Amino acid sequence: MRRLYRNNPKLSIATISKSIGRSTRTVVKYISDLKAVFEQEMDIKMHHMVQLGIPQQRVSYILDIPQRTLSNRIEKLSEMINPIKADLAKGFSVSQIAEIFKVPHHIEWVNHFWYGRFSFNVPLIINC
Repeated sequence: MRRLYRNNPKLSIATISKSIGRSTRTVVKYISDLKAVFEQEMDIKMHHMVQLGIPQQRVSYILDIPQRTLSNRIEKLSEMINPIKADLAKGFSVSQIAEIFKVPHHIEWVNHFWYGRFSFNVPLIINC
């Protein structure tokens, strides 16, 4: 089931569960980590393209996701990023922000969100 999801992360959980004869709850349990990584990568790509000024309609076409989904995820990303930006503007250090938001101290992604320098291959959280 993990291989199925890895090969095509856009498959629905219901489709995977039917094809292997397992419950959806079991499928969710086994692929939740893969799903989180996939969604994180999609969020990075979305944020980067929107920061570059690419219209949402085109971003949704490029990433092959519905525009409604894209709009919702961009809104959620903004809600997550705004408190971090505000704390950076207040002069908090990266390690203080890591402690406040309960993330690893090596949060290079804060700088990427703050300065808008995103690369498609940059992981969201970098541990050294």
